[in-house]
Amino acid sequence: MVNVLLAMVMLMIPLVKETLAESEEASHAPPDEVWHALEYCRWWPSTITLNYERTVLCFDGRIASDLDLSIFHRLKERGYFVMRSPGGAPRESMLLANILREKRALVILYDYCLSACANYVLVANRTFIRKDTIVAWHGGLDSNLAPTECHGAGLKLSRQEYSARYGADTNHMVDKWCEVDVLLKTFFKERKQDTGHIHEPQTHHTQKMVRFALKEEIDKRRVYWMWNPKNYGDHFKSRVIFDSYPQSQDEVDSIASRLQLGIRIVFDP
Repeated sequence: MVNVLLAMVMLMIPLVKETLAESEEASHAPPDEVWHALEYCRWWPSTITLNYERTVLCFDGRIASDLDLSIFHRLKERGYFVMRSPGGAPRESMLLANILREKRALVILYDYCLSACANYVLVANRTFIRKDTIVAWHGGLDSNLAPTECHGAGLKLSRQEYSARYGADTNHMVDKWCEVDVLLKTFFKERKQDTGHIHEPQTHHTQKMVRFALKEEIDKRRVYWMWNPKNYGDHFKSRVIFDSYPQSQDEVDSIASRLQLGIRIVFDP
């Protein structure tokens, strides 16, 4: 009997080690490597820079609609993607996030991740968020095209309708809209998430405060909201880890002022 139990324990040890490894990978990368990646990227503001070893890729700036994605393919598997961004183009943000997922990269966010960055790059794969970093949303695209509108006779009709309305050279525009719609339909489905957090605040307090802010702001796009990780539940499936979440609206306002973000951010307590 003792021998049988000993044999069972020996068989379980590799499984336990594997489980612990997966748990560590899902929460924090080795701290030294995270901090070294952050320190390296602080030296490359307003650029997209890949280090010599191709293990760290720095991105600081807007996600442009003409973004060249080739450099992201060069990042080594399980590398580090360090980002600070006010957002940008949804299509390119999703394509970038999909590359990071294929690479099984660790996304490291610092200072701010807003709009399309929060919508898509935040959930690219696994994400570590540095202390004093603002992650905030203010809405996003919805998938609103019927499948028939982007295939066969439906696509031809869509092109004709848009051509009549906007001019002859619209085929590329229609094709791009269809591509974005397909991306939206699959992006969160593949990650087993819904899109509620993109379109509206997720707690009663924050919903109320955002309504107040929207009434006071002429430019509604200046109003952003946060989401406290303690309120996530299992929404992000433990893929998003905060080093430290801000503790108050005053702290958020101070960070936004220091970084000169020029937007109104509603804190989620």
